[in-house]
Formats: sequence, C-alpha cells, structure tokens
Amino acid sequence: MVRDGCGSVVKTLFTLWLLFSLNAVVGAEELENAIGELIDQGAYQEALLRIDQQTKEQGPETASLMLLKGAVLVRLGRLDEGMKLFVLLAERYPNDAAIHNNIGVIHAERGELMLARQAFEKAVKISPDYEQAVRNLGDIYADLACHTYGQIAADSKINIPSFCVAVEPKPLIKTENEKAASPVFGPLSEVIKSELKEALDQWRGTWEAQDIKGYLGFYSAQFSPGGLSLAQWRLKRERALKRPEWIKVRLEKLELSMANAQITARFRQHYSASNYQDVVIKELVFIREGAGWKIVSERVL
Repeated sequence: MVRDGCGSVVKTLFTLWLLFSLNAVVGAEELENAIGELIDQGAYQEALLRIDQQTKEQGPETASLMLLKGAVLVRLGRLDEGMKLFVLLAERYPNDAAIHNNIGVIHAERGELMLARQAFEKAVKISPDYEQAVRNLGDIYADLACHTYGQIAADSKINIPSFCVAVEPKPLIKTENEKAASPVFGPLSEVIKSELKEALDQWRGTWEAQDIKGYLGFYSAQFSPGGLSLAQWRLKRERALKRPEWIKVRLEKLELSMANAQITARFRQHYSASNYQDVVIKELVFIREGAGWKIVSERVL
C-alpha cells in the first residue's frame, strides 16, 4: 500500500473524503462543488487557483475550502502543506473520521507507518463502518507484519505468511555463448512495433477488466518496484485493482525507442475510475521473455 502507494491509497481516498466531509461538516456550496469537479478532472493547478482566489475575496479559508485545498496539495505531492491543513481541521472537527483517515494516508506516503496506524485506528474508532479507513488500517497492519518478518534470519523455521514472501528475480548471469546470442536490435521493425502495440493494448485491457492475474502477468520476475519487494508490490497492485467499481484507461501519443534488448514505451495515459481520474505521462520498459514482452520498469514522468 504505502509507497504507489500511498499513491493508490491517496487516489481512492479523496473522493470518499470530499463526499463525506462536505456533506457532514460544512455543506457544499456551488463554487466549492465546481472546484471539486476540477479536482475530479485532474485540473489541480486550476482548482488551486480558484481556491486561492475565493479565499482572497472572502477572507480566511472556510473549512470546506481547506479540505478542498488539502486534497489538491496532496495530489500535487505537497504533503507537508496538505498535512498542516488536515491537522488544523482535525483540531476543529476532532470527531470527523475521514479527516483522521487523510492524515493517516499522508503519514503512510511518508513511510511513517506507526503514525499512519494511529491515525487510521482513530478514524475506525470514531466510525467503525468507515470502509476506506478499515482497509487502510488493514494494509498498514500487513506492512508492519511483513517488516517484522523481514528481520527473521533466512534459516529460521518460523513460517512467513505468503503475502510477505518475496519472489526473487532470476539471476541474470549468462555464459559467454549466451551473451553472444543475446539480441541487440537495430531500428525497430514493423513486426516489433506491432508486437509492442498489441502488448500495450492487452496490458491496458486487463487493467480495465480488473483482471488481476492477467494484469500482473505482464510484469517480469525481473521487474523492479522501487522500495518494495516484488511480492509486496504485487499485493498492493492487487488491492488497488479491486477497490474501484470500474476502471477505464486510454493511451495516446505512443513513442517507442530501443537500447539493446530493451524497448521503452512512452505515452500519455488517461486513467478514470469510479473513485479517481488523472492524466500522466508514463514510461514502460519491456524485455523479450519467451514469445512475448514483459515489463521490467514502470514510472510516471
């Protein structure tokens, strides 16, 4: 959960939080609803400008504008500023479970798991049936458990839960003959371009269909997920695919480039779901495995 995480947790969080807090705490006005629509459309900078303009005209920020601004700041990666707003809101509205849930999400994004756990526990204590907070708390418990199991010696007889067991990449050591036989492509052929476009379309299709097995099948055992083990990353992606009621993904402006046996696909990705939408530039790196292509690297530019 925590590190695309919390990217993914943040994404699923704020639609629920805005609906909860605007109705339960302050009551949404027409302009604030318009700002909320800008956030849903991914127009974060425009939303921030509208908020600042409204604050300048009306004086001190209202609670509703503060929560909207906090949502925008977090989505822009300005976590410290977003946290200040949410902490202030928590002081004003200590019994709003969604505010504490948001604070927990920012702590999780920073890797502050114990603080995130405390915030999620507070949210669940206030509202035991608040599903998003319960899920986030469960994710934190799982991450903390895996961290503990990770301290166990390799030869220990303690059974480690399957969701904490990393899938180790296959070694890349090759014999001299294998090295000589490794493909070093020249300019991309039409056949390879067609194969990559088909692979991307199938990858997108499994994502839209929320086909977890099919989607994860596009990622190589050599895939590097950053600060997580491959098993932890797979578990997190599985949770992220399950959360929305529906997902739509559209790719455009595809560019393909090549270096030795790796092909880089760069494109504009339009993502929309029942709980979030955004537009990003994404880069996937593919290698040939068997008769197909597998992803070994993924990043948002």
